Amino acid sequence: MPNAPSPQSGRWPTRIVVAASLALVVSLALSVVLSQPASAQATGIKMAAPAGTQWEVLAGYNTATHEGVDPYALDLWRTDDGTGGTPLLAPFSGEVGYTSDDCLSILNAEVDLLICHVFPDPSLDRGDFVAEGQQIGIIAADGDANNNGVAHIHLQLNARDDAPGSTGASMPFAGAYAIEGVEFAATTDFNGHAGRGFTSTNAATSSGPSVVAPPDRTVAPGEVVTLTAQSSGVASVFWVQQSGPSVQTDVSEGTTVTFTAPDAPGPLSFQVIGNVNGTLVTDEVQITVQLPPAEPGQESQAASILGGQVFLGGISAVVFSGGTTEELIETIACPLPTLAMWASAPNGNLVQYTVDRPAFVNASWAALFPDGISGPVALLLRCE
Repeated sequence: MPNAPSPQSGRWPTRIVVAASLALVVSLALSVVLSQPASAQATGIKMAAPAGTQWEVLAGYNTATHEGVDPYALDLWRTDDGTGGTPLLAPFSGEVGYTSDDCLSILNAEVDLLICHVFPDPSLDRGDFVAEGQQIGIIAADGDANNNGVAHIHLQLNARDDAPGSTGASMPFAGAYAIEGVEFAATTDFNGHAGRGFTSTNAATSSGPSVVAPPDRTVAPGEVVTLTAQSSGVASVFWVQQSGPSVQTDVSEGTTVTFTAPDAPGPLSFQVIGNVNGTLVTDEVQITVQLPPAEPGQESQAASILGGQVFLGGISAVVFSGGTTEELIETIACPLPTLAMWASAPNGNLVQYTVDRPAFVNASWAALFPDGISGPVALLLRCE
């Protein structure tokens, strides 16, 4: 045999020794890489389960249930303990794209990750932000959540697609989306990657990023109002006014905003918004501007029309200073009995008062203003 060692020397030919040495070096280098933790290799995404839990591919790429439009889906189960009942954690930060009785999906700017055979947290809804490590449900037990009798988790990665109702093409769990640093490269092999395993490093968090507005409050006209929000895990915070008379704020970006309450009484609504890598988390606060009560012994001002004008022969919109219904009628000075009036109830419905009608006809008005009309109040009038 041409490559046999020489009986005299007992040595292998030089090229065999070099090849063997090279193979040994490669083998050692490969063993070092494989023995490194996932964080030392390609980072990818976390497993959707608590750190320390061990997982194995139960059904890999191109299996009977993973053929066709989603060939790169994986079914995974635990090898260190029972799979059913394991907390389900978000493998990366994003927003909820879909949720049902046994599935939910998480979206980021690039992909849509579908997770099935689980019981999603019922408080989650489409558009809600979830943070990596946040508990989003639990994995169903054997025979539950359409898992065909075996507790496991189905992971399916699809490219984002702007077409309504579509999640785009199926993607392998590789590169930026390797699971715990383990590459599940694309393959046409049946049951590709079956039996491969890894350990989760997903650290559970108590909650996701948030912003919390201060409590609702009542202020006086002209009062300087400062609103300070609490934030956690957000990149930037800013304020916007949603309703009420427009006010000038000193700053709109940051956790604190200051403005002067307008002279007109009524509610103002503000929203604080936190930006988390393009996903927004929000909270709201309502500030009510209210006229101060009259001091003891101070005579009340005469009832009057503060705004608007009464037109004969049509509908008018006015602002009444407050007082009794009788004072309102006297202030309007409309020929009776042609006067009818409407005020807005808290539920948004209009409540009518018609003069010279039995009490039961105007019962809703009396219920709306049991202690008189506390003004200012906006009214509609019909004076014919």
